[in-house]
Formats: sequence, C-alpha cells, structure tokens
Amino acid sequence: MENVLENEIRCSSEFSEEEGKMTVSVKADVGTWEVDVFPSQDIYQAILDKLKHEIPNVKQLVYAGEPVVKGDTFQLLGIQDGGKLTVSTESTFDAVLSDIMELNPGQCRDHLVGGVELNPDGSVSSWKLHDLFLNVLPDSFSNLTISDYLWLSNNNLRSLPSNFGNLIVGGNLYLSRNPYLSTFPISFSNITVGGDLHLPEHTRSTFKMCTSSVAGQVFPRDTPESTHTCIHDQCMISMEDRSLKRASLVKPGDRVLSSPNGGTAATVVCTTHQVVDRSISMCRVNGTMCVITPEHPVKVATTGGWIIPSCSNECTIEYMTVNTLCNFMLDDAHHAVVVDGIECISLGHGLSDPAVKHAVWGGTGIRHTLESWSGYPTINFDASICEDTMQMAIQQGFNGLNQPPSESDG
Repeated sequence: MENVLENEIRCSSEFSEEEGKMTVSVKADVGTWEVDVFPSQDIYQAILDKLKHEIPNVKQLVYAGEPVVKGDTFQLLGIQDGGKLTVSTESTFDAVLSDIMELNPGQCRDHLVGGVELNPDGSVSSWKLHDLFLNVLPDSFSNLTISDYLWLSNNNLRSLPSNFGNLIVGGNLYLSRNPYLSTFPISFSNITVGGDLHLPEHTRSTFKMCTSSVAGQVFPRDTPESTHTCIHDQCMISMEDRSLKRASLVKPGDRVLSSPNGGTAATVVCTTHQVVDRSISMCRVNGTMCVITPEHPVKVATTGGWIIPSCSNECTIEYMTVNTLCNFMLDDAHHAVVVDGIECISLGHGLSDPAVKHAVWGGTGIRHTLESWSGYPTINFDASICEDTMQMAIQQGFNGLNQPPSESDG
C-alpha cells in the first residue's frame, strides 16, 4: 500500500519567557490545534502523538525532507517561526493493519492480509479475518468501508470498539464463533450491513438492536459445536451398572444413569455424532472431567439447578482439540446423562425449566425429525448442522432421505 494523502502544516510559535515554553500552532487542511512544547521537548511525542488523535491515519512528520523521529526537538532541528512540517498519512487499510498488530502482539502481517481482496481503487472488497484468534479490534477498524463481506468469526474477541457502528459492510458480516463476545457498544445499533449479519448465538439480546440497519437477516447463530449443545467425545458416561463408557462408544439401546445418585436409569434411543476435528472453546464444569459446549445445560450440586456453562462461575472455558461432539436422545421419561457426577441435558428432553427450555434442542420436534433421518438411531451430523439448520429441518419436516441443506456459517 502506498501513502495516499499528504497535509501540509505550518508551525508558528510564541515563546513564553515566564513559563519557558512555546505554544505551537499546528495547521492542516482538517483543522488547527495548539500544542505547548518546550524548546528541548521531543517533537515526535508532543506533536505527532497529538495529531494521531486528530488526523486519521497519521504516519509521520517530515521536516526539510527528513522524517521527524523520537528525540528530535525544535532546537535540534532549528525550526523557526513559520517553519513548515509535512504530515503524511497511511491508507485506511494500512492504518488498520498497523493498529491490529500493535494491539495483538504476535499477529503476522502476512496472515492478516492473506484473506483480503482489494478493489481497483485500493479500497477493501472483502476480508477474511477468521480463525486468527484476535483479542481486540482497534478503533480505526470502524473507518473501513468494505464493499462485500467481512469475516471476523472464530476469534477471541471480548468486545468491539465503541465506534464499531460506523463500519460499513456491503455484504455479509460474520461475528459468530466468538464465545467471549457478550457485550456490544451502543453504536452497534447503527451498523450498516448490506447482506446478512451472523452473531454468536449467546448474544440473543443484541438481535433486536441492529435489525433496522441490516438489509438481510440477523442470524442468532454460533458455531455448530456451540449451538448444537454437545458433550466432548472423550467424556465418560455413567452406565446403569455403575461402569463408565466413553461418550463416543455409547450406542442406542445402552442403559445409562440419568441422575448422579444412581436411582434412575434410562435407555439411549438415539446417538448423534458431529465431527469437529479442530480446536474450539469448551466448558469444564467445576474442575471435573465433564467437558461440554458452552451452551449445553448442566446441573451441579452447588447450585441445585440447571445452568448454562458459559454464563456460570461454576464453569471455565478452555480452548482444546475436539474430534467429535456427542449427544443422546433418551426414552421419553428421562432427560439427562451423567458425566463425572454432573447431569448433562439430553436431546428432546421436554423440560419447561426456563434455564433449559429450548424450542429446538429440547422440544419434541427434534425427536420426530431425527427419527426420520437416514442413519437413525445412529446419526452422524454434518459439520454445518447448528440451531438454525435444525430449526429449519423441524419446521419443514425433512423426510430423512438427506440431512437439511447446509448453509455457510462464516
């Protein structure tokens, strides 16, 4: 990227004998500022840092054809009243890249630009920034205008810049697969998205905020492994005879415990396996060997009720490699399997408790739908299956010849 703009600024100074400092007037096309500078003070620190907050994408100051660097002073450079400095600015895209790398140490420029497509005029057409595990986005990110899509999926974002609503995306915007992203700035309600907006499933309260400025649909979707509440395939399921069986090996017809006290047993009528084969965010319950997806309801003794792991202090989020996610549908009278003493909700449980009630994973519709699918009662889910696609299957009544058509989740 080449620099795309230069502003000529003139510095005129008034020396204050009493205070021993100069008041420097910095003039540019976009405004005028007064900066107090001591003759021996670092110009870079005093002026350039000030301009970075006032002129977008400032790159450097130049005096007499040479860049002003840290340590330069008015005395060293011999700048007189009316002396002329030039401030050069980066393209918006270059500035955003620099800021991302500054806020996310270890990020490689090549990785960041590897997924970008530029328009002939140098503006951004599309940008794939998924799977980079970014923690923070800079404020400058909101200065971008992206003519097509933007993928920010599968990162470690915990919040968005306060001015994120200034962002303009011509196509789809993907913010799904960010399990730590739970709050959004007020400006988010003004975000302009020409296509669909894909948000993490656990941020349901945000959906109504932004529908007015989104041309397409707002999807309450996250990764399949998060919206399809599941159990890690290596977890040990408690069986009726008090033995333990790896989740991936449990099969239809097996008898499992349905409560940790051992008083209730259930028959597994259907198993589901969803291949992940990568590292994802999972929740560990109370330091036990019970590891589930962040949205999978569990019941722990300390609370006495059902909880959502990602919203509870009883659970910790861990990033780990998962080969397969497993779940089970039990006979009508039972609603949980036991993993290391923890009750884990099962598919089609039918409970009305607000903490676990779920129209898709907990209703009777999923029972009828799975029964109609090819492979029942041992079903291997396509990687695209998530809450949205399953809800569509339930509503449209897929006949089991094929799984529902997949949708790109971003």
